[in-house]
Amino acid sequence: MFGKNEILKTVHRFTGTLDVHSIFYTLQGEGPFAGVPAVFVRLHGCTLACSWCDTEFEQSKLTLEPSDLVQEATNHIASANLRNDRPHALIVLTGGEPLRQNVVPAVHAFNDAGYAVQIETAGIHFPTGLDRCIETGACAIVCSPKTARIHSSVEDYAEAYKYILDRNESWDLDDGLPSFAVSQRGQPPTARLYRPEVGTEAEIFVSPLDPPNRESSDYARNWQMNQEHAAQIAMRYGYRLSLQVHKIVRLP
Repeated sequence: MFGKNEILKTVHRFTGTLDVHSIFYTLQGEGPFAGVPAVFVRLHGCTLACSWCDTEFEQSKLTLEPSDLVQEATNHIASANLRNDRPHALIVLTGGEPLRQNVVPAVHAFNDAGYAVQIETAGIHFPTGLDRCIETGACAIVCSPKTARIHSSVEDYAEAYKYILDRNESWDLDDGLPSFAVSQRGQPPTARLYRPEVGTEAEIFVSPLDPPNRESSDYARNWQMNQEHAAQIAMRYGYRLSLQVHKIVRLP
């Protein structure tokens, strides 16, 4: 968290076993599926160490088979779903960086069990076979760029892009998006943050940065001003505002 996590290498096990941090039932709070009840499968570890990342993905790790993941998700849904006539069937694979690992067997397992799958990624990795999953409708890719470049296959298949906006950071007048890649290990960014080419069919969502120091006396003011900034950018450039619904209603 906050750039202090261990930077891990990619691990592509052919068996499809995944290192998992946690599994929980909540609402998808951001992007094209915002407001949809979902089981989050947060995978362990990341290949980046972003300075403002507020997500815990290191403290626990279970290595699970795809069938185990399906059963865990089914158990969470069964315990929460009070309306059996409207089963909730969205699985969100997130992290850390989920595409650090070979998620393809898990995507197939979830899809075979009737679940839709969304993958949240920074876009720098792309496991072999994931293209076929996307082309057959087994999963959707949502990319939140943190670096200057992303994998070319993510560019080809991303359904949406998400950008976090901080009113105190530099942004480009041409497109309203952050000027620089996210700093790593607390170092200042030096490269221009990736953005899709003009004319892309993928939607662009903008979200306000939730300031990291929640104990600060300025936290509420900065949080409000970041929200206002994101709203202005969305209206000025035609993006979709994403307000992190899960945080507003105090869900994980």
